[in-house]
Amino acid sequence: MGAPLQQILWRWELDPPRFDLYDLNGILGGSLRELEGAGVLLPAPPAGSWDCVDCGSHCRLVYLDDVLGISRVYAACSHCGPVAIEPRQLDRFDIDTPAFLAAVFESHRVAVEAIDSRGFWKLGRATWGGQSREVWFMRGADPGAIAKAESLLATHRRACLFTPTRDAALAWSQRVPCIVVALEDVLDWEGGGFQLDNDIIASRFEQVDVTAEKPQQLSKRATRAAAIEALRKELNAHIVAAADYAFETNERNGTPELLPKPTQAELAERIGVSPPTLGRCLADGAAPELRILWEAADDVYEVMKWRKLATRRIK
Repeated sequence: MGAPLQQILWRWELDPPRFDLYDLNGILGGSLRELEGAGVLLPAPPAGSWDCVDCGSHCRLVYLDDVLGISRVYAACSHCGPVAIEPRQLDRFDIDTPAFLAAVFESHRVAVEAIDSRGFWKLGRATWGGQSREVWFMRGADPGAIAKAESLLATHRRACLFTPTRDAALAWSQRVPCIVVALEDVLDWEGGGFQLDNDIIASRFEQVDVTAEKPQQLSKRATRAAAIEALRKELNAHIVAAADYAFETNERNGTPELLPKPTQAELAERIGVSPPTLGRCLADGAAPELRILWEAADDVYEVMKWRKLATRRIK
């Protein structure tokens, strides 16, 4: 993902998700013009004040008619005097969330429905991993929208909730039982349109579907080999999640942080075996990789190093 699109997604979390002259003249300018052309930005009320470009003072705007009766705009600067402003310099644009979502998920032919226009939308259904899934979207931090999302998604374990950013996805993954995906991780802008990485999204469901099937499979086979394979996938999935978290916190704070690994009791519950059985799996001489993964999960730099290998092995 390019930096401009990433910054636009970050802005989408704000209320309103608005861009002004400084954005249009800066690094986002080209991308914003493309999005405007794509119909996913709406004109917002013009700016009601102005910062003087010479002294930085915050100025009120004055509208006056010239001798021809044409209305002119001036910034009333107390230090520099009146400064003429071109009307287009006051232009502002907001993200049109329904149009933006329709463009992002165009290949899935979603039907965007506002559950709470302050931050929560239902997008209908889409197919990933060979199964039809409910699709939802959440942005911002409005308490009312958050409450509705938590209530509606509490029983939708096989749905998919999208958020604009990784930070929001991480927070929502602790609130709801369904898969949560950050558009920041799966979205690009190419050739004048959005490109959604459906393979990454499908892989998230593959991990969950395998986990959901494990108790039934293991209760039938009840073999050490099946338990070792299930545990290997769980540990690799944790390494991937921990590495993503480490890279994200390193980028945001300058220092990577370690995502706590699940306890042996939690892992045993996930794969449908008893804690003693899980302990024997970890100690099994035929599966040294399990001990390496278990120990690596305690070191933030080790999980960052293992990221690429673990991604291949959870499939």
